[in-house]
Amino acid sequence: MPTLDRLGAFLLFEPAIRVQIIGHTDSDERSPGDNLHLSAVRADAVRTQLLARGVEPDRLVTLGMGHADPIADNLTKSGKAANRRIEFLLLRPGEVGLPPPPDPGIPDPGATDEGK
Repeated sequence: MPTLDRLGAFLLFEPAIRVQIIGHTDSDERSPGDNLHLSAVRADAVRTQLLARGVEPDRLVTLGMGHADPIADNLTKSGKAANRRIEFLLLRPGEVGLPPPPDPGIPDPGATDEGK
């Protein structure tokens, strides 16, 4: 049974559980913001598939992380492939899930100029 079929069946069996669907990409990017957009589209596509399996829309939250949270290096094909992924975060009642990554166009107020 494919992963989305199993997850859909689980969510139908456990109506109190919500899911945050988190899309990721590798570090290859044509222009700033492309990876955030791609990862959000990836997460939305999975959400659409779970909706088609009968899961209620208000139980599915999506998030695009871009290349902000790699699990492997981005120097090899296999590392890049591992980073192009979807993660599922099960949310109990009252939990909100992960926040979005920082906007790459906005400077980090906690960053310093040391080392430059």
